[in-house]
Amino acid sequence: MLQSTQLFNYFYRMSDASLKQILFEKIMELFDQRLHSIRLQLNAAQEAANNETKSSAGDKYETERAMQQLNKEMFSKQLAAALQEKETAIQIQKNYKLGAVSAGALVLTTAGNFYLLSGMGKLTVEGKDFYLVAPNAPVALELRGKKEGDEFNFQNKKQKIVSIL
Repeated sequence: MLQSTQLFNYFYRMSDASLKQILFEKIMELFDQRLHSIRLQLNAAQEAANNETKSSAGDKYETERAMQQLNKEMFSKQLAAALQEKETAIQIQKNYKLGAVSAGALVLTTAGNFYLLSGMGKLTVEGKDFYLVAPNAPVALELRGKKEGDEFNFQNKKQKIVSIL
């Protein structure tokens, strides 16, 4: 297992820009997969509503139509939220300025690697784990404003920022 400084040196050789770019592209792929899935579900709900035929049990028909409409509305809201989240991530990345930790930073620490862009969980790139966290997540708030070499508390342990990209 690589120590933090070894991990940093490995990624540093890879180049700061290319590591962050690879991660950003993977995140955009995850967004695109999520959007595709939601669109499929929305289309399926629309198709189900269109194929519903009126039966002699009128109440059952109306209930089914109402449920399909609720499903369509739910998927439409999910789609809008996912599109907004993707656009926000793009804007955060576009406006990010290197320096102290802020939204858009890729922070390599002794506790792990955190990309403060969107709360999408863990992403493994070239065998290394990165935690994709929302800029308002507790760990992101703990890191905010800190600089390379600063310490912070994470999981009740003192940790250190190795690098900010």
